[in-house]
Amino acid sequence: MKKLVWFIWFWGVQYLSAQTFEELIKNGDEFYNERNYSEAAKIFSQAIQKDPKQAKGYWYRGDAYFNQREYSQAIQDYTQALQIEPKNWLFYKKRGDAYYNSDQFTLAEPDYTQAIGLETTRTQPVLWLYRGDTYKKLQKIDLACQDYQIAYTMGDKNAQSYAEELECAWAKSLPETPCPSGEAAISRVEVEPFTGAIIISKGLSIKELEVKPEDGVGYITAAEFGLDQPFVVKIKEPRGFCENHQQKAFFGGGFSLYDAEGKLLGSVADFYEKQTEGVETQYLKSLSMDLGFSKPSEVGKNYRVKMRFFDKRGNAELLIDMPVKLTAKTQMSSSIKSTVATLGLGIVSKSIETEVQSLDIQLVGKAEKFKPAQQTANQKYQLNLYNVKNLNPNADFTIRWVSEKTGEIAYEQKGKLSGNAQQMQVNYQTPNLAKGNYILWVKLQDQANQHWGASMPVRIE
Repeated sequence: MKKLVWFIWFWGVQYLSAQTFEELIKNGDEFYNERNYSEAAKIFSQAIQKDPKQAKGYWYRGDAYFNQREYSQAIQDYTQALQIEPKNWLFYKKRGDAYYNSDQFTLAEPDYTQAIGLETTRTQPVLWLYRGDTYKKLQKIDLACQDYQIAYTMGDKNAQSYAEELECAWAKSLPETPCPSGEAAISRVEVEPFTGAIIISKGLSIKELEVKPEDGVGYITAAEFGLDQPFVVKIKEPRGFCENHQQKAFFGGGFSLYDAEGKLLGSVADFYEKQTEGVETQYLKSLSMDLGFSKPSEVGKNYRVKMRFFDKRGNAELLIDMPVKLTAKTQMSSSIKSTVATLGLGIVSKSIETEVQSLDIQLVGKAEKFKPAQQTANQKYQLNLYNVKNLNPNADFTIRWVSEKTGEIAYEQKGKLSGNAQQMQVNYQTPNLAKGNYILWVKLQDQANQHWGASMPVRIE
């Protein structure tokens, strides 16, 4: 066994030694990208042995040592690279980084200065930023302020906040960028496929709306909630806030509850009222609010929850309007496979262990089939779903017409599917809808708690 192990190791060394310099660099880079820096350094060492006159070998091995915090070895390699290419600004910058990280600030400063002098394109504000950091460590505050100002004028987003920490005069005198005020216009209307929640964007945008149980396991599969069963409404990657000089966003979020007749039953103005420091936009991954129904709300009754996330400095906001029904138990599944699919231009579907391969529509009584993008008011239509898997053909359906202009529900209809697994039909009508753009929301649900929902843009002529 020992001989076999030795043989494999020996063969591996022979194989690597047979590689060219560039092949070894590429091989070591693969380990580097996987953050296996020690193995990368070994292979870069073999590349240096293969061709010690190439600066790249020392550069790459220096980076591997740097990421292992072996700064003295990194400094040696960057120095060796500079002996081969003495006018390469990047090597000065990297050696300066190694000096800085090992608290050798008096040696870092001249390296950053050399890098600044050699980098002639003036497209690297980080050089001025890092030299400013070094001056700060050396207690040369005036010089640090000067470098931060240059980095700021070159477009570095962090320079201003660093300068404000040092109370640099130029940072204090910068004018505050005015935020938009007044009523913001609706920029986009969407409908969440599972719950039918209407998302009205007024300047704010999000990647996704998510409605989940409080414990975060599974999905809420319909806007049907049980008493004393909390849930979480989360918006992912909200963007569009008016930032201050430090690229911080200041946000709020609240909700209102209405009965079926539109009477206000209760509200919270701002869950985030104690959040006064702001959050850097780059770190703002999501916003959420925890909600739930309790008495005197009654099982069997319909309600409407209107949620609002808003910009405290500007006028942007995101509204979520969700008609709900109180039931004995929240409609959810904790062990589901949820998939999102695109079935045509603008048509987005979401399902739980259910699949619809394609769809089209036709006028009732007519053979011609077409895409749903354009329909006519006061007509009867048949939505055809093809190759449906894991859904009872006698499932319930709900459809809503939501105005893209206002986000209001213009019409709602409920019924039963018909057909078979090869082709199921949703028979619906377009009542006296005004001409314009709508979102047609379709939700299917069978007795086995299988769900399929879709939203699609439709122009009514």
